[in-house]
Amino acid sequence: MDTPVSKNVHSDLFCMAHCYVKRAELNSRPEALTFITKEPIMNAQVIDNTKESRFVLVIDGEIAHADYRLSGDELYIDYVEAPPALRGTGAAGRLMEGIMTSAAEKGYSVVPICGYAAAWMRRHRKL
Repeated sequence: MDTPVSKNVHSDLFCMAHCYVKRAELNSRPEALTFITKEPIMNAQVIDNTKESRFVLVIDGEIAHADYRLSGDELYIDYVEAPPALRGTGAAGRLMEGIMTSAAEKGYSVVPICGYAAAWMRRHRKL
């Protein structure tokens, strides 16, 4: 009998596999980094779409998003995703920065369910 696997486990495995492939791809092709600029990402605004319980970041028509849910003063980040065109550009990190800023302004504590969100928060404990 198969053991049921949660969506989050699949997401975590996908995130880990994607990060490994992306790192290997960039390490083998350093020229791939030459087209990445931080200017559009730094100027982009993270928007809290409360109607859909989703934070969004739009860069060059591409949308990175984080699905969340609120329970009291806790904001649970269920899933963070950046489209292939934005992967490796820092867009998901910029999205997380915006989420953390918004949560702090509203007095929420952030509970990462998504593996990417948890890893990002471990790396950026000072925020």
